[in-house]
Amino acid sequence: EPPLELADLVIEVDVRQVEGPLDNNFGVLVRAIESDEQHSYYWFQISGDGFYSVDLRGEDEWSALVEWEESTAIYTGLGVTNRIRLVCSGDQFSFYVNNKHLVDLSDGTIGWGSIGLAAGTFDEPGVVVQFDNLRVHELGE
Repeated sequence: EPPLELADLVIEVDVRQVEGPLDNNFGVLVRAIESDEQHSYYWFQISGDGFYSVDLRGEDEWSALVEWEESTAIYTGLGVTNRIRLVCSGDQFSFYVNNKHLVDLSDGTIGWGSIGLAAGTFDEPGVVVQFDNLRVHELGE
C-alpha cells in the first residue's frame, strides 16, 4: 500500500503516558516515507519529564533539528494528558504543546509523506503511552 502523500497539514493528538520511566520520547511522525529503499520522516517528540525535540530521519541517518529542550508547557508525570500539534507548510514547521507555541523551524529535506504515532525509551524499558483524539486536516481546509 503506497504512503499517503500528505504535505501541508495540521496534525493534533492527545498523548498520555500511563506506565514506565519518564525519561522517554513519544509523539507524531510526519512526511513519513517507508519503503525497501527509504525510511525517512520528521519526528516531533515530547517526554514524560517535560522536554521536547524534533528529529529528522533521513537516508539511514538521524539529525536533531531541535535538540532536547525543557518546556513548562509540557505536563509531566504519569496519567497526565498533553495535546500536541504540528503545523507543516512547505518547508516551514511550527510545534505546539497544550496550545503553547514551542518552536518553528525550516527544513526542506522531505516534501510529503504519511503520518504516524511513535513512542520509545532510552535506558529503561516499559513505557506505555496512549494516543487519543487524533485530528489531521490539510491546510486550506
